[in-house]
Amino acid sequence: MIKNLDTELSPTKLLPTELPPTGLPKMKLSEMELSPNSIKERPTNSLDQMPTALNIRRTIMSIAKNLKVKAAEIRQKVIELIARGESGHVGGSFSACDILTVLYYYKMTLDTENPRWAKRDRFILSKGHSVPLLYAILADLGILSLKPKDILRQLHSQLPGHPRMDITPGIDMSSGSLGMGISAGCGMAMAAKLDGAKYRTYVLVGDGELQEGQIWEGVMTASHFGLDNLTVIVDKNNLQSDSPVKTVKNCGEIADQFKAFNWNVIEINGHNLIEIINAFDMVDMMRGKPTVIVAKTCKGKGVTFMENNPVYHSSLINDHHQKDALEELKIQNECGN
Repeated sequence: MIKNLDTELSPTKLLPTELPPTGLPKMKLSEMELSPNSIKERPTNSLDQMPTALNIRRTIMSIAKNLKVKAAEIRQKVIELIARGESGHVGGSFSACDILTVLYYYKMTLDTENPRWAKRDRFILSKGHSVPLLYAILADLGILSLKPKDILRQLHSQLPGHPRMDITPGIDMSSGSLGMGISAGCGMAMAAKLDGAKYRTYVLVGDGELQEGQIWEGVMTASHFGLDNLTVIVDKNNLQSDSPVKTVKNCGEIADQFKAFNWNVIEINGHNLIEIINAFDMVDMMRGKPTVIVAKTCKGKGVTFMENNPVYHSSLINDHHQKDALEELKIQNECGN
């Protein structure tokens, strides 16, 4: 059983669960600077036994650097999967890559040798078209063993164009029709409550997906039942298909919408690894309400010519573009930035 890929990415909790909420930074992590004063140490009889705020800060920065390198590796794998399959959604995969890298290699409790382990944390990719990202992570972790016939979006492959839990190991929920993920997450979170189980459920949705009515039925349900073991992450990249979200159907201020339904709300930069780490650790200490992390992201993040370019919502990646993208990501991998 593992929590993360390797020991270098598996620290003890950076913010101890005994730490009272008042000792945490403000909710809007994008405005906070990690400093020794940003984390209050819990009282103890021996100061020598306490992790100092400076050591915690150094640990966070070290873990974030390692995760940044891993995210660059995952983006390379996504490019290779989509190029081989000659189609696939790269833009939304890249905007969510840093978030899912932290989730799978730092936060979630998993067993790579037993993907259906009853005590594992659950993850639902509600924006199912971004599944190349999930396949890349599952393959990298060894949960998904790829065979020569496994080509993205091809018949008889383990890599269908949207997640299918009956085909691909490590998929907790089939998805594709947008708007269903939070409802499914409510069911998993309620089951955990009824069973007295400790696992958590995480759901990733797109900001364009919030236009679906079923999203808000799930949001209302989670609030009504106090599902504090449910966390929703909104990949707010401001684009859907080939248009800005606000011109298709303006959802207004996402944070305010969730607050109106009595959710805890955390807003972060979805490409700042330190903010992502702290957000997920903060969620562990919240009680009584579900939590949404609104992550401000960039579609196509990581490859300059893809960033904020609607063409790469779903696009064939030719040999020239594949070479350029892989070279840029290789540099990021080597430099760790």
